[in-house]
Amino acid sequence: IFFILLIRKYYSKLMVTFICLNAIFIGLSDNYIFRIFNSKNIIWSENFLKWDLYKDNNYEFRNETFHTWYKGSFFSKDSKYVHAITKNGIRYKVNRVNNHNSVIALAFFIPEESSINKHYTKTKYQLNHEKLYVDICEIYVRKIRRVFDNKPLYTINFKQLFKKYNFDYDVLQYFGTIQSDEIQAENFINYIIEAKNEKNSQYLIETNCGKNIKTQKIWDLKIKNELKRLEKYKL
Repeated sequence: IFFILLIRKYYSKLMVTFICLNAIFIGLSDNYIFRIFNSKNIIWSENFLKWDLYKDNNYEFRNETFHTWYKGSFFSKDSKYVHAITKNGIRYKVNRVNNHNSVIALAFFIPEESSINKHYTKTKYQLNHEKLYVDICEIYVRKIRRVFDNKPLYTINFKQLFKKYNFDYDVLQYFGTIQSDEIQAENFINYIIEAKNEKNSQYLIETNCGKNIKTQKIWDLKIKNELKRLEKYKL
């Protein structure tokens, strides 16, 4: 009886405390737990990349040919000329903000899928070249954040957004892929991911895996300026 009377006395305070703790937990689950689920990958940050993060420093690329897709064509590269493979990717999820759906996105380096050719020296110059692949990934994640920016999805004009990025909204709608706000957001993000992949391919081809020093310097400056331009959307 004593405990029942005690609960009745402090019921309103207990409920308020419970609601506040629940709100905090939801906020944590939407951001930190999302990061924990991706803990095998390394989230982009300034100067994070080091050679010892690569899976196997003694890996030898044997009789392999790497293919990359750029502007509707395949480009091939004999593996013996490839210094390293730097895998990167974008992870995203629909997030709850003020009881409405929005989006969070992160850029990752993937150590388990990244390797170094043991016939090459691990230089600072080449590490910079490799890091720019992940920097490009971060740029496209910031473009995603710029669009959504913790805004409820229902406030976004997806038709206008798709046209701005030259995506064929009408074709997507015809095939029934434009349904809920969540699906429209996922379609847009998947287009951004494809654009990121193509930009990585362009970077690889134009710099010739970092061997074209003059072009590498141009890309260094270009990526630096783009990161600075989108610095507002850095986490």
